Amino acid sequence: MSDDTTPGSATMRAVSLKDGELALRDVARPVPGAGQILVRTLACAICASDHHYMDHPEVALADRSGMRVSDPSRDVVMGHAGVLGDHRGGLPGIGHPRSVGGVRWWCRLLQQGREPGSGTTLVRKSRCPQRCDTAGMPTVTAPDSVRDAVLARRGDLLELSHSIHAEPELAFQEFRSAAKTRALVAERGFEIADAPGGLATAFRASYGSGPLKIGVCAEYDALPEIGHACGHNIIAAAAVGAALALAEVADELGLTVVLLGTPAEEAGGGKVLLLRAGTFDDLAATVMIHPGAIDIAAARSLALSEVAVRYHGREAHAAVAPYLGVNAGDAVTVAQVALGLLRQQLAPGQMLHGIVTDGGAAPNVIPARAGMRYTMRAAETASLRELEDRVGDCFLAGALATGCDYEVSETEPTYEALAPDPWLAEVCRAEMEALGRTPLPPEVEVTLPLGSTDMGNVSHVVPSIHPMIAVAPPGVAIHTAEFATHARGAGGDAAVLDGAKALAGVVLDRWAAGSPAGSRR
Repeated sequence: MSDDTTPGSATMRAVSLKDGELALRDVARPVPGAGQILVRTLACAICASDHHYMDHPEVALADRSGMRVSDPSRDVVMGHAGVLGDHRGGLPGIGHPRSVGGVRWWCRLLQQGREPGSGTTLVRKSRCPQRCDTAGMPTVTAPDSVRDAVLARRGDLLELSHSIHAEPELAFQEFRSAAKTRALVAERGFEIADAPGGLATAFRASYGSGPLKIGVCAEYDALPEIGHACGHNIIAAAAVGAALALAEVADELGLTVVLLGTPAEEAGGGKVLLLRAGTFDDLAATVMIHPGAIDIAAARSLALSEVAVRYHGREAHAAVAPYLGVNAGDAVTVAQVALGLLRQQLAPGQMLHGIVTDGGAAPNVIPARAGMRYTMRAAETASLRELEDRVGDCFLAGALATGCDYEVSETEPTYEALAPDPWLAEVCRAEMEALGRTPLPPEVEVTLPLGSTDMGNVSHVVPSIHPMIAVAPPGVAIHTAEFATHARGAGGDAAVLDGAKALAGVVLDRWAAGSPAGSRR
């Protein structure tokens, strides 16, 4: 990436590779020839091939393509020039700064001419994207100071987790939980914006002034009757821990840390509503961690939609004149029989489940009203839409068979399937392993979609991860009273601290803070 701070100068500032080191230097400004133009860079990305040449300069020297021959002793300006804005400098290649080489690096390598260690951060992957042999090369993990910052707040973070767990609140009613979650970051000096998107129990807390903005999502809603059986108390506390730790290095690294309080994940699609309101628009990436019974770095989920169905019939005495009634309860029965038969023909990855919400008030009264609530899931949105059509026909069958009127309404926004960013997931896997955890192998985790989440919608707009961290023994399912107990126990406490450390490590991109050499392995 390059920057021209002095118009008319023969040189320009650029992040270049020379003698195996990536650093900010003065290089000759390219002079456009006939039919060429100069444009000024706003953002660029170092792509996988650039990274490959950094680690294996002999490959560049042997490249006979004519496109990428480089001399390790000369300044080589790295990166794909983005098409977002005017670009000045002769960078090789054209690419999209949000998705280059499948890595999605936002390389904020140049900021106001400052050298690395004073606000300019050199971003590096922990291993060659070409999966070359890197044995013997040292790996830089998250700075100890960041992990120490998590441990320094151990008492506060565990108290936060326990307090949220003790007072479970349902979707859009998490007033106490939201206040508890933002209290610690407010004390640290985060700037708090309440109710983004008009959601009363949402908040956005920011620290730092760097142009690279990273979001950390906190959830804190509970389930009816079984409280925090999904462990959202752990999600909130781990997110706060990561945000507090990152605040310790935000100014040094040129970051802005954004803690997002996201309500109503269990029902209501809080993140979808915040996404529509633009709350995520300025973020380069978002991260969060979710408790479970196993460790999964690149967790996936199913697309989901949920509807309420209401049937309207006519009351009558069930013994004296049942023939005068139109039985809404029977409409529910017919629809459920049709749905039960449909399950045999569901495509792989499709599923449906539901409950009867209203089936009448007395056995001797033909019910004039009855209702159901059904959830549909599928591995992909297109498959979900197909399932919705077939399920809709079953609802219609209930109405036609009984003569009832009926209506179907969405109860919440559609949840998209999670699309974890592969590079962020790779870094997360390394962080988990460094903490002594054993995430599932990639070939296994792709076969285990885990429920549904509104984080899926975010992942299709912003590079995101939603890893799972083990809280309970294998075989203990979430959304059970047993899991709720573990979410308050020793496993939950360990997950809060490890989750905070892992998220901070992912955000730091395994950087060695403050040293140009630290951008190397």
